[in-house]
Amino acid sequence: MAKGQTTGAGDIARLRHAAFLDLHVWAKEAGLVSSKQIVGTVRTALADAVWSIPGLQVADLHIASSRFLRDPDGLYSHAVVSLEAIVLEVAP
Repeated sequence: MAKGQTTGAGDIARLRHAAFLDLHVWAKEAGLVSSKQIVGTVRTALADAVWSIPGLQVADLHIASSRFLRDPDGLYSHAVVSLEAIVLEVAP
């Protein structure tokens, strides 16, 4: 996982936040088939998941974008999956 970022999501009480995170996927392959399959598995897992985080309610979590790249050496494929979430602070 790469560095994440959070921002305020616009509510007057300042209890709603937008969170962003890039997930990097690497596969030892000349093409992009395995990295695309892994990203598909991540997408499926996120679609059915119910997230429980102490003190937070996850209002929305989705893949905002995915990019597929080949490394210059030709030995690896690389995918970058950008996740975006809206979370609300709740009483513990």
